Amino acid sequence: RGNGRAAAARPRIFVSLERPDCLPAVLHNPYVERIYVDAAEFGPELWKETASSCHDAGKECLLTMPHIFRTEAERYFERSRKAFCEAGFDGVLIRSMEEIGYLKTHGPELPWVFDYGMYGMNDRAESFLMKMGAAELTWPVELNERELSRLSVPGELIVYGRLPMMVTAQCIHQGTESCDKKPGLLTLKDRMGKEFPVKNHCAFCYNTIYNAAPVSLLGLEKQIRALAPTAVRLQFTVETRKETAEVIRCFADSLLLGKQTEQPVGEFTRGHFKRGVE
Repeated sequence: RGNGRAAAARPRIFVSLERPDCLPAVLHNPYVERIYVDAAEFGPELWKETASSCHDAGKECLLTMPHIFRTEAERYFERSRKAFCEAGFDGVLIRSMEEIGYLKTHGPELPWVFDYGMYGMNDRAESFLMKMGAAELTWPVELNERELSRLSVPGELIVYGRLPMMVTAQCIHQGTESCDKKPGLLTLKDRMGKEFPVKNHCAFCYNTIYNAAPVSLLGLEKQIRALAPTAVRLQFTVETRKETAEVIRCFADSLLLGKQTEQPVGEFTRGHFKRGVE
C-alpha cells in the first residue's frame, strides 16, 4: 500500500556534526536548515555559542544525545544542566529510551526528535514512539525503499554518513594502549585491508566503530522525492571541514538545484535502501 504522502519537490536538508571544526562549513551553506551538534565533542562550554551561531545563520540547532546513556552520561548532564537549559537549543536528538526518562525529569522542555536507532519500523512502532513524546522521527536505516514507502508517519531520511557498525563499552583505546580520558580516533583493519574508523567517546565511556564506507543516496533523487521525507539528513563523523563542505554542496546541487553531480566520496554503499526484492 502507498503512504499517501505527496512527493516532495524540494526536501529540506539537515546536517548532524560531531566535529566542531566543521561547523563553519555548514553555517556558510544557505541550503542547510538544521544542525544537530554532538553533546560531547561540542562540549557544554560551546553550547550557547554554537546555538547562537546557528541562529545567526538562520538555522535551527539541536543537541545530539549519546548512543548509550549510562551513569557517565547522567553525571555529564547533571554537571552541565545549567548550560543545557541556557544554551537556547531548538530541540534534542534522542538516541535511547533511557534518555526519555532522564529528560522528562531533568532536561529543559524542548521538542524531541527520535533518531533512527529508536526503531519506528512500522506503523505500530511509530505510533508508540509518538506517544512516548516524539515531535519528529528519523526513519530506520535498516528499512529498504519499499518498506520506507509503507510508513505512515513522515520522518527524516539519512542520505549520507558513516553508520555505526558497533557501539561498545569495550574501549579499544584502553585495550591497545591505556585509558587517558582523551577522545580520539583509531583505525581497525580487517583481513581484506578495509579500514574502519573507531571513535572513543570518553565523556560517556563508549566506542563507536564506523563502517569503512559511508552510505550515500546521491543519484537516487527521484526515489527520495517519492518517499517525501520531512527532511534528508547528512551525518558527518570523521570528515574534514573540506569534505563536509563538498558533500553538502553535492547533495544541495542534486536534490535542490537538479544538477548532475558526481559522488563526493570514492567508495560508498547504498546501505539497506536498495536491498531486497524490488
